[in-house]
Amino acid sequence: MEVLYQRIHQTLAALTHTPRNEDKTSPDSITPRTQPRNYEAFCSRVDSFRPGLWNVFEVSPLECARWGWHIIEKDILQCITCQEVVCAALPNLVDRDAHEKFLTLLKDCLVNSHKTACGWRHNPSPKELTQPPSVTTVEQLHNMTNSAHSLAALGSSLPQLDQHTLMSTMVQNLQKDSGLMECCYQS
Repeated sequence: MEVLYQRIHQTLAALTHTPRNEDKTSPDSITPRTQPRNYEAFCSRVDSFRPGLWNVFEVSPLECARWGWHIIEKDILQCITCQEVVCAALPNLVDRDAHEKFLTLLKDCLVNSHKTACGWRHNPSPKELTQPPSVTTVEQLHNMTNSAHSLAALGSSLPQLDQHTLMSTMVQNLQKDSGLMECCYQS
């Protein structure tokens, strides 16, 4: 019976042990815990997907970040907690079947390539973190409108933006979400 308790204790110790780098004095040397609802940590993971590093357009960096992955090299993901690594390089589209097979495998790896005890395996960040924030006040609506006008001033370097349709949609959403019956917009 005592042997069983020792094995349980060793197993629990192994699961709760936080690996450290060589520099034990640095707070960054501690492997991060699973914090799926931490918006700043989520944004940090998304921010690691710099232009030119991620070429798998069929899988969003937002989805990778939801499952605890950040990018460490071109098309190479690493879990921020368990440190597992996934190569996301896909075969050329010339071989469509191979490309689709590897893409399916990659999507599966986002979930299942974590170590068994890694918290990300069964507890990703909520999908809400991948959505733009909702506009709930008139002030937020005006701020977003001002931002849209600033972007529109950039002209042809941006995609076409129909401001009237955007504003109508935003006002409808604002009225629906907050019960606001009247909203005045002055251009």
